[in-house]
Amino acid sequence: NDDTFELVIPNVKPDDQGVYKAVVSNELGEKETQCKVTVLEPAELKCDFAEQQTIQVGEIIQLQCHVSGRPLPDVTWTKDGKEIKASDRIEIVKNPDGTCILTIKQATSDDKGVYKVICKNKLQTREAQTQILVSSPLKFNSTLKDTVVQVGQSVTLEVDCEGLPKPTIKWLCNGQEITPSAKYKIESKGNLNKLTIPKADLIDTGVYEVVVSNGIDTIKTEAKLDVSIKPKVEGKPADVNVNINDSAKLQCKISGSPTPTIVWLKDGQSLQPSDNITIQTEADGTQVLLFKSAQLADKGSYTCQATNIGGTTEVKLNLNVQQVKPTLKADLGKDIVAQAGEPVSLSIKASGTKPQVKWYKDGEEIIETVEEEYEMVEEEETYTLLMKRALPKDSGEYQAVITNDVGQVKSKKIKVQIQKAPQLKKKPEAVVNVKEGEPARFECEFEGNPTPKVSWLRDGKPLTPKDGFEIKTDATTGKSVLTINQSTPKHSGPITLRLENSVGAPIEEIVQLNVETTPQLLQKPQATCEAHLNQTASIAFRCLATPTPTIRLFKNDVEIELTGDHYELVPSATDVTSYEIRIKNVQVEDEGNYRIRVENALGSIDSNVQVTTVDNVSITASAHAVNTELKQHDTLTLEYTVTGRPRPDIVFMKDGKEVKPSAKTQITYDEATNICRLVTTDVGQEDQGVYTLIAKNKLGKQESQPIKINVTAPITVKTTLPETIDGVLGEQIVMTIEATGIPQPKVTWLCNGQPLKSSPKHKIETSKDNPNVTTLTVTKLDQADAGKYTAVIDNGLEKIEAASTLNVHAKPKLESKLESTLTFNFGEQGQIPIRVTGEDNIITWFKDSQPITFDDRIRVVTEENNMYKLLIDDVRSEDKGLYSMHIENKGGSLDIKTTVNVKEQKPQILADLNDSPAANAAKIGEEFSLEIRAQGKPRPQVTWTLNGQELPVDSPDYDLIITDDGLYRIVFRQFNERYIGEYQAVISNSAGTLKTKKVKVTGQQVPTFTQEPPQFLQVKTGEKLTIDCTAKGHPAPKITWLRDGKVLTNKDGFDIKMDQTTGQATFIIPSANVKHTGKYECKVENQYGTHTSEINIDVLGKLNE
Repeated sequence: NDDTFELVIPNVKPDDQGVYKAVVSNELGEKETQCKVTVLEPAELKCDFAEQQTIQVGEIIQLQCHVSGRPLPDVTWTKDGKEIKASDRIEIVKNPDGTCILTIKQATSDDKGVYKVICKNKLQTREAQTQILVSSPLKFNSTLKDTVVQVGQSVTLEVDCEGLPKPTIKWLCNGQEITPSAKYKIESKGNLNKLTIPKADLIDTGVYEVVVSNGIDTIKTEAKLDVSIKPKVEGKPADVNVNINDSAKLQCKISGSPTPTIVWLKDGQSLQPSDNITIQTEADGTQVLLFKSAQLADKGSYTCQATNIGGTTEVKLNLNVQQVKPTLKADLGKDIVAQAGEPVSLSIKASGTKPQVKWYKDGEEIIETVEEEYEMVEEEETYTLLMKRALPKDSGEYQAVITNDVGQVKSKKIKVQIQKAPQLKKKPEAVVNVKEGEPARFECEFEGNPTPKVSWLRDGKPLTPKDGFEIKTDATTGKSVLTINQSTPKHSGPITLRLENSVGAPIEEIVQLNVETTPQLLQKPQATCEAHLNQTASIAFRCLATPTPTIRLFKNDVEIELTGDHYELVPSATDVTSYEIRIKNVQVEDEGNYRIRVENALGSIDSNVQVTTVDNVSITASAHAVNTELKQHDTLTLEYTVTGRPRPDIVFMKDGKEVKPSAKTQITYDEATNICRLVTTDVGQEDQGVYTLIAKNKLGKQESQPIKINVTAPITVKTTLPETIDGVLGEQIVMTIEATGIPQPKVTWLCNGQPLKSSPKHKIETSKDNPNVTTLTVTKLDQADAGKYTAVIDNGLEKIEAASTLNVHAKPKLESKLESTLTFNFGEQGQIPIRVTGEDNIITWFKDSQPITFDDRIRVVTEENNMYKLLIDDVRSEDKGLYSMHIENKGGSLDIKTTVNVKEQKPQILADLNDSPAANAAKIGEEFSLEIRAQGKPRPQVTWTLNGQELPVDSPDYDLIITDDGLYRIVFRQFNERYIGEYQAVISNSAGTLKTKKVKVTGQQVPTFTQEPPQFLQVKTGEKLTIDCTAKGHPAPKITWLRDGKVLTNKDGFDIKMDQTTGQATFIIPSANVKHTGKYECKVENQYGTHTSEINIDVLGKLNE
């Protein structure tokens, strides 16, 4: 473009800075414009900061750096992200040569932190940092103090200590570290550290120590804590009232810890032991003040004073010494029961002043007699009434009455009973004979206390009037009479007289009443009689007949002589009515129907008996030898001969249990040969044992000699041990052996050749459901359990071994603490460290349950001591989430989780839009730019708006430029007036959104003609002349038409038009004439310049002119 001129300064240097002027001139004049050129250099920063510095309290902190750049950068000092301002203690110096110094006098603990120096100018920002640590020696401002506290009270031990780095505090009791719990509350606020025991107990007594350490130094302090129980009175001590000369004991039970010191006081004065006074302390803490013989002078108020470190407690007791009324110290005992003729004594103990004792029986006073039936004895406080030879008449209610001048007291009443066993003073007549229908009488006299009960009995049953007996007994006279008013045969027989009371054994007297009558069977013989072969059989019966009857025996209606050789009649020696017929050495031929006849001169009576024979059971073993050593699947045969009458029932037994017939076991009994057999086929282990045969009938049972049957089979191992077993440390493993064989094999377990016994560590068990299964359980595995385990299977006939190698593996265990939540700064490096124990760990990393894909940015580093780190470089927002680690080895697996948060930085405006009007005046058609500086994490996105509307990212009219140092710029290649308006930048990232200030951009363009008017025009007189032009400029230029320097208007006869939108202007001479001939100008102008175009108009006159 011929109208554009450019001054180029290559390789700009600082000397090139200044004000430059451009002068444009031609023959018509000149114009000039100027601008200021500023030379910029990026900011530079030089520092020798150490990464970390340690300063003692009170020393000077001084940081120094050197900055350079054009313009010279601004320098800002910050601590932990906050700007440092100068103060009396803080001095900030910036020298012209770029040297910057930060000085902090007398460092304190508050000065520790991260210090940063930031220097920036228009082109660049630089920064450097260092960490300042402030230290000071450890010291106690206050130490522990010895303390005494009551049981149940709260106690606080505290120390005030300081030092830098800030120390850690450890509390110990009797050398054992204390940790916070319900028992101990540990607090730390500033330099003050407290240990509180909310409820002290005796076991809390001891030496407490505080250990203060900060990794550089360690200091200690200790003190003693005594937990005491203030002396306490247990229960409610009682005052004591005693009589003169009696011993007295004042006592109270006092507890406390430590054991309190006891002092007794009387009327406020300390009491000392003497011959009459003894002071004692019993094992249970009971304090005793003992008076051997209380006197009136001892009467008064006594104080027991108990003192220990917990305090002092007092208890008051009163001793009252007085004269005494009669008092029963020991009353009469329980009611007395004694035997006649024995001595009886009644005793009481009574105290009081000269008591007098009187004895009473049934309310009447007992007087000592000459016969000395009663004797009254007094020994000290014991008073006794003695009956030397007690008789039943001495029975009654007794009481003692004790009196003296002061009062009276009575003993309780007791009953005394003197007993005598029954005795017959006169016996009844031994035998009484009467005829049928006549009366009979028996009479006796008796004595005893209590009065004996008199009974007349027959066959153990009392005689009653219903049976024709009348009994009259007079207890007063001691007589009893039995009368039969009309005797009959049923009254014949023995009658028993019985006397009994509660004292001695009953006495009996048997009498006989005989009433002459025809034979009668009082008791028939049993209808059947079972006679034992080769033994004596007995047929018993009772009959009554007067005169004495004759007994005859018939078998199958044939009379048998009762001679005594085989059949014998035996009368009873004690009962004349009882008889017994005996059959000696009973044989089978003695079976039959027997008839017994009883007869005398008055008549006869018969009774039948059926006699059968019976025999005991007998068992005889077979002559064939029994095979007792069987192989599995052999046949077992047991054979016996069994006899007995009636035929016996038989049962085979094995090991005490009945053997029942089954598919493989048959039991038979041949009645013809009396042979009994047990046959078991296909024998197994269940068939071995001890066998017996039991045979029994109603007479008894017999049992054969036991036979032990052994069944054998080779050992078969169904379940054996694996070659190796992998166990987990701390868990348990189970080894199983299933082995069959006969005898049942036993399993012995060995570890590395050493036998194992069942214990909590090695549990050896046999299955209840399957005795062939034996297990070894090794609990709580540790490395010592690893080795070779052997199962020795032995049944006494053969031996088999099975072995396995046990390897013990440690389950992965997290050794380091992993926080549940980790927060990383955006753009920095994040680390997830774990320390895991275990062998051959395989670690799989997940994010949000998905396996992590590793690359250069995300990787895993393995370090020594099983330390694993997941490293995330340049942390981004998408890195946040739930991270989990699955660690697995032969010992098991472990899952660990942590949540990662990414700390983002909201957008910050480092340099806002320049709101200077001059800076925002854009030259139309030329390059124009707006820029800001902003930062944030993640790097923010910037959207540019024009008049509130977002500008598209892609446009041929402008470029959007972003630099690494946070510069955001919009550059218009050739600014167009349509981009004139209000601009704003919207800065946003995931952490937030921020807007810049709004600036108004105006347009600038020097007016020019886009369609210039013609320089020469010729028109005839009277014709219409139109001149068109088009101009541009910004603001829209003003178009003026001039002639000879004078501005022309429509008032001058011209038609002048102007379209501001299109910039088109029209100059019209409606009817030209000669006077319009001349030089015209079209001038376009705005505030930024003027442009003029000259027009020469020639109006041709008419020919006649």
